[in-house]
Amino acid sequence: MKFIRKIFFIMLFVPISIFAYIDSDFDGVEDTADKCPNSSIIDIVDKNGCVVEKLESLYHFDVILGAKSIKIKDKKNQKKIYLTIQTAQIDYFYKNFSVSLSTSKNNSNFEDTYTSIKYKYKYNDLLAFYTSLNVILPTYKNSLNNNRIDYGISQSIYYKNNNISIFTSYRFTLINDKNIDSLRVYYQNTNSYMLGIGYNFLTNLYSSISVSSVDSIYRNSCSSISTNIYLLYSLDKNWFINPSFTKTYNDKTISDTLSFKIGYYY
Repeated sequence: MKFIRKIFFIMLFVPISIFAYIDSDFDGVEDTADKCPNSSIIDIVDKNGCVVEKLESLYHFDVILGAKSIKIKDKKNQKKIYLTIQTAQIDYFYKNFSVSLSTSKNNSNFEDTYTSIKYKYKYNDLLAFYTSLNVILPTYKNSLNNNRIDYGISQSIYYKNNNISIFTSYRFTLINDKNIDSLRVYYQNTNSYMLGIGYNFLTNLYSSISVSSVDSIYRNSCSSISTNIYLLYSLDKNWFINPSFTKTYNDKTISDTLSFKIGYYY
């Protein structure tokens, strides 16, 4: 009988103890003694609930949505074409690796979908190398028969000293589209070169300007030269915006592209 009575009191006491102990931020320190509430669940805290060591997650991801406004001017007849394109991108980061998926849609059709796997090799505190393998998926159809999967590889070098950064890259793309003799359309593999410089004006504000040269996928067309002005502004630790402007010249057209993106990083 005494044993049963003990069990009864234990069963009565345990729920009361559980409800009396409240730890809202799950750091192991009761709210009544927690001097630093709302600490992250993965941080190491002291007896007062204050962070003594922040543990960085090995993986992150972001989701980016945006829109582009493009004006294309024909050099020969001065005719202008205006396009509006919606863009979407998802990136996943794990240690030095990242996987990216991006696509876009104009007024009526989807455009190419790009996938890539990138590896970052940090040589020292100033210099880093990026190697990327790319697959371009033709998520559209047209009369030029350029709807086969293309493959690419790129190598980038990124140097940063204090607030100034210098970067350059080279990309080779293997074009698998078939030539069309009747239309005199002939495809070729492409090379792309880029050089840029950037500056951190604030801890949450970065801007850069770059120049690039990109081969045309058509054998009888000249390369295009582009100048890009890029801005990245972090609204907080998760949300960011990314406006940019690109001016592109080739043998037939001049185009202006104004882009705005908003993203969430976790």
